[in-house]
Amino acid sequence: MKIIVNGELIVFAQSALKIIELLQAKKISLEGIAVAVNDNVIKKSEWDKFELQEGDKVEIVYARQGG
Repeated sequence: MKIIVNGELIVFAQSALKIIELLQAKKISLEGIAVAVNDNVIKKSEWDKFELQEGDKVEIVYARQGG
């Protein structure tokens, strides 16, 4: 499966991949982030259910403190 993550093409061997599996594979902490797929924000409670599709564009946004 090929998906685009934050502008980078990523290839996975499996044909089905959930958001939570993507985050684990990329070793991304689940705290302080938001995930959008094809410009739609996906609720954190859905990450273990939402299946990514070939060609999806995933944006992972990190919260930052500051001003």
